[in-house]
Amino acid sequence: MKVFMILIQTLFLCALYELGKWLEESFSLPIPGSIIGMILLFLILSTGKVSEKWLQPALGFILKHLSFFFIPLTVGVIAIASDLVKIGWELMLILVASGLLGIMATSIATNLVAKKKDVSNE
Repeated sequence: MKVFMILIQTLFLCALYELGKWLEESFSLPIPGSIIGMILLFLILSTGKVSEKWLQPALGFILKHLSFFFIPLTVGVIAIASDLVKIGWELMLILVASGLLGIMATSIATNLVAKKKDVSNE
């Protein structure tokens, strides 16, 4: 019975995902279907139509086995390992530079928001 419930809950989550994809394609939305599906899930949970406790068994199962979803990624990285060795320093440079740019952009945005709040509080 528990396996059947987890299957029903997982199918519910998959249906939200598919509905999000369908909405994206049907209305040519600039937002990915998976994000639309998550927004739909948020709305359903927020309105109380579906309880978070009802979804908990399926979510626990998915989180417990999440590492299996990364196996194709790992196999792909291993398959191109020889190429990564050749361009490793370039890749590292790009990763460090993009990380620093992200940190700087976040810092600037945070400072602007903080200053705006200080001005509005005065």
